[in-house]
Amino acid sequence: VSMLLWSVRHDMLVDPSGAGRGDAEKKMLRPALPAGGLGMPRTDAWRDWYRGGTRRLFRYLRMRMREGWRPFDECFQAFMVSMLAQNVWHARTPELTHFV
Repeated sequence: VSMLLWSVRHDMLVDPSGAGRGDAEKKMLRPALPAGGLGMPRTDAWRDWYRGGTRRLFRYLRMRMREGWRPFDECFQAFMVSMLAQNVWHARTPELTHFV
């Protein structure tokens, strides 16, 4: 969903990943990576994606709470749960306490 952009200049949807539009229509959450990933194992690419922004976990949780939205696969869901657990355990983001 984060990879979908709207070009005001060209009045068109821009989908750099090639999967964003289909994912949005199916209400699927997928990390915003370019098509083909980053040429590394997917959990490593996910970790780099996760570290690339400070609000990724919040956005994931907000989208997940919307009706019908779900992770694109169980492995990604487990990855995001582990990131939540690490953040709560290490008290890196105390504002997450209302999510757990």
